[in-house]
Amino acid sequence: MYKDESIKFLALNRNKRSLALDLKTEEGYQIAVEIIEDADVLMENFRSGTMAKLGLSYEEVQEINPNIVYVSGTGFGGDGPYADRPGQDLLIQAMAGLTTQTGERDDPPTPAGTYVPDQHSANLLALHTVIALFHRERTGEGQRVEGNLLNSMIDGMNQTYSVYLNQDNEYERSEEGIANVSAPAPYGIYETSDGYVAISHTPLNVLDEVLDVDLSEYQTEKEAYDKRDEIKRIIEKQTRKEPSQEIVNKLREKDVWVGEVNTLREAATHPQVEHNDMIVEVEHPEVGEYKTPGVPVDLSKTPGEVDSAPPLLGEHSKQILTELGYSSDKIVELVDEGVIVTPE
Repeated sequence: MYKDESIKFLALNRNKRSLALDLKTEEGYQIAVEIIEDADVLMENFRSGTMAKLGLSYEEVQEINPNIVYVSGTGFGGDGPYADRPGQDLLIQAMAGLTTQTGERDDPPTPAGTYVPDQHSANLLALHTVIALFHRERTGEGQRVEGNLLNSMIDGMNQTYSVYLNQDNEYERSEEGIANVSAPAPYGIYETSDGYVAISHTPLNVLDEVLDVDLSEYQTEKEAYDKRDEIKRIIEKQTRKEPSQEIVNKLREKDVWVGEVNTLREAATHPQVEHNDMIVEVEHPEVGEYKTPGVPVDLSKTPGEVDSAPPLLGEHSKQILTELGYSSDKIVELVDEGVIVTPE
């Protein structure tokens, strides 16, 4: 929580309006129908079957608006043995195998440090919604878009799955924390005298020269994989003697893929992050000013911006109903009957 507001809600709901209505009431349902009649997209992420119970299945919505793009996001899919189960990020990380790919060999299965399935799934749904809208622009036809967290996580692990499914090797996590189960040394995080650095795919002979280590006996990629823990221990014994920035500077001179390991606070104030305007300040009616990531992609003709705070529950109920042609008296009646919700 942040000043009695959900910080997760604040993070994910900028640039939106809120009409809060009870779809189980006849009048609430009719308001939804009026909105659907002119809508381009309907997006829902209830459990499978919930929209049908509300009278808003894909087929029913098609009768209201034949050209609508109807987007559904579920945990596991609209049908199948897990269709009725609740989907949640941690459960999906576990079921898709991500937790067994993260951490060191003797660690328990380890979740990622952020909500990877949730975020990748949302991005995939947004992308495919745009594809469906482009198809409609070309053909006049709407369609249904269905995504789920499980599929999205497997898609996000495309490279990992492809390596596993098409090779005989039984890859496993390394003892010393090589950062990918199928990667050879030196790919990983290395302790320094004052922190850590990340070293990506790099020829070992370059590290010989720059870090004053002897890796000459590891000549092939197979040796770099089979002896990855041994190699990492040799490199890290040396990196522990020097500060992070000194190591980064020396390796960068040789065009090695190396980077600082930042805390969130350090990353948020990093010069490149500041240059990219990726942390913005937003004014909220309840919490005042708060900071949040900005728009990650630049469009030359239609640049995006965070121009409104996440809405209060039902903050725009009256405004939207007025746009639909409802009178002030009727809106007051709907509020009194609990059909719609407003902040007041």
